Amino acid sequence: LPCKAEGTRFFTTSEGLTYETDYYYCAYISNGINEVRSEVEMFSTGEEPFFVRNIEFEDPYAELRCIRHYDGNDDGYLSYEEAAEVTSLEKLREEVNRKNIVSFNELKYFTSLKVFSLPGCHNMKHVTLPEQLETIDEEAFSEWNSIEELDIPDNVRRIREKALHQMTALRRVNLPDSLKQLSTFAITYCESLTE
Repeated sequence: LPCKAEGTRFFTTSEGLTYETDYYYCAYISNGINEVRSEVEMFSTGEEPFFVRNIEFEDPYAELRCIRHYDGNDDGYLSYEEAAEVTSLEKLREEVNRKNIVSFNELKYFTSLKVFSLPGCHNMKHVTLPEQLETIDEEAFSEWNSIEELDIPDNVRRIREKALHQMTALRRVNLPDSLKQLSTFAITYCESLTE
């Protein structure tokens, strides 16, 4: 790497080095005839700095409502850390306009959520549930009229009564091997369901 001289000191910079890595170097000066070399030296790069990372939502309606209710530091964004702290979707359930949400794959980052229920999302087409989910609660997917396929995560143990209710477009639902309790009438009035 080329160096800059400043009095009797020399400086160089390099970008793109890997964090937490040891680097060895040797410096030399030459006037084209004579050359002076230093001994081999070592330096280490430190730990990667921590930056708050924000979730990029596919659906602006989902983003707006999640920021409204779960943005803990009021910075206008929902970070992965803030999403991971959410234990209940009760505030989102109270939203009248949640029916405008078409996609909510970012729900997978709500890793502290153990019980899921969000009825009345009439236009929802895509959702990814968090892997840590344990219970699909009563009326969880009630009147989700636009979703055609639903994958229940492997950790789910219970699906309560009317959890999947009046899902008119639902054709396929994947039930996990972990399931211990499928309540009577857990799946009702899903006329298109074939698998």
